[in-house]
Amino acid sequence: MKLRNVWIFLLMLLGCEQVNLKWNLDEKKLLPLLEIEDVYDVKNTEASVDVNISFNGGSEVTKRGVCWSTEQNPTFYNAEITDDGTGGGQFTSYISGLKTNTTYFVIAYATNEDGTAYSDQLSFKTTNNLMSLPSLTTLNVTNLTTSSAESGGDISSDGGAPVTQRGVCWGTNANPTLANNKTNDGIGTGDYTSLLNGLMPSTIYYLRAYATNQVGTSYGNQTSFTTPNITILKPLLTTLQASNISTTSAGCGGNISSDGGGSISQRGICWSNSPDPTIENSSSLVIGSGIGTFTSTVTGLTPNTTYYVKAYATNSAGISYGNQISFTTSQPLPKLISTNNCSSLSGVTSNYNGINGASAAWGLSSSNGYSGSCWAAPDPNQSGKLGMAVGTHYVEFNKSFTNNGYIELWLNTSNPGYNNLFPKIYIDGFAQSTPTMIGGQLSSFYFMQVRSGTISAGNHTIKIEFNGSYYKFYVDEISFYEY
Repeated sequence: MKLRNVWIFLLMLLGCEQVNLKWNLDEKKLLPLLEIEDVYDVKNTEASVDVNISFNGGSEVTKRGVCWSTEQNPTFYNAEITDDGTGGGQFTSYISGLKTNTTYFVIAYATNEDGTAYSDQLSFKTTNNLMSLPSLTTLNVTNLTTSSAESGGDISSDGGAPVTQRGVCWGTNANPTLANNKTNDGIGTGDYTSLLNGLMPSTIYYLRAYATNQVGTSYGNQTSFTTPNITILKPLLTTLQASNISTTSAGCGGNISSDGGGSISQRGICWSNSPDPTIENSSSLVIGSGIGTFTSTVTGLTPNTTYYVKAYATNSAGISYGNQISFTTSQPLPKLISTNNCSSLSGVTSNYNGINGASAAWGLSSSNGYSGSCWAAPDPNQSGKLGMAVGTHYVEFNKSFTNNGYIELWLNTSNPGYNNLFPKIYIDGFAQSTPTMIGGQLSSFYFMQVRSGTISAGNHTIKIEFNGSYYKFYVDEISFYEY
């Protein structure tokens, strides 16, 4: 029995060891596996190396590259290295700064959390080619304008060393160099295009293509060209629509799409309450110089007024105007200045005509108004027995306005079965358009409220006139408003 227990205990121990052994193998981290696939494009001072990391060892590759030296077995610690990023798979490492005609040894490396692994070693020998200046030609000048042109070059040979800069150089003297105007149009051999800007009209220029490698700078053949003479035209522009319109101001401006070949010395807007404004016959505002969009705020305008606006621009050829636009300033909110509550007829002229040819002045009524007392024509059945009203009847008075404004009044032209009559309102003897009904009822059984047209600032004679064969006329609560 004791021997059996011993065997069971041994089997249990062996089982635990197997489980622990399997767990340790699963958690074991390894170094990466990698190899150099090729060393190529070997030149006097540089070479390219293709590397493949086929296995990252179970954790991320955090650094990779190659080590190289003139001594064998270069490593991370005793040689020159490249740093080519992270991750597994294929990558290319570029080695530079080498000596000519020299044998080098190279090893790839890859680092993960468990350490750094190295590939097998390869060797290569740099060349001993003699380097020279690049060879190139200058391309013909095209797309010539008064201020620009296109040219370029064609590099047929880099001279055994990479071309690190290329372009064209130009000036008003022969044989221009990099000390003159130049473009920078990239690197490498082959043809390229260069754009020349900032040229002067009617000027002879000399131009050469150039290319630079580590030996120095070489130039292509020289060519020359003459920019055409400039013909300056007047500017082209449009007038922008007005914005942010208020009672006394508005945003105005323009857009100059072409300067006509000459610089814009002045630009702005002009405006008037008459069509076709110019800077000679209207108000104007200067808004800088140059092409493009420009805006500003026009102030000091009159409320409720239509204005005409044009943008303008000036160069050496003259002044141009944009299209005409118009806008109307907004009407300010009215303010009640006073109300004539008909408590007195002092200073008021009035007349009422009866059917029998008699006439009489209006009087005061203390009970027949819209809100109490009012101006009232004589009752045709009393006060002289004028009979039914015929012809023209009116009240007239003087009123001074500090600003533009209008009047509102309540009226009743009683004639059962008919509507109230709309009065004519005269300002200094000139009739306005028919007033607007704004309250009350149209039926002559009730009072109706009307509003006059605009009355300009100043002292005025105001006449409220009725024409018709009605029985009774009442005018009440004449209110005076100003803007």
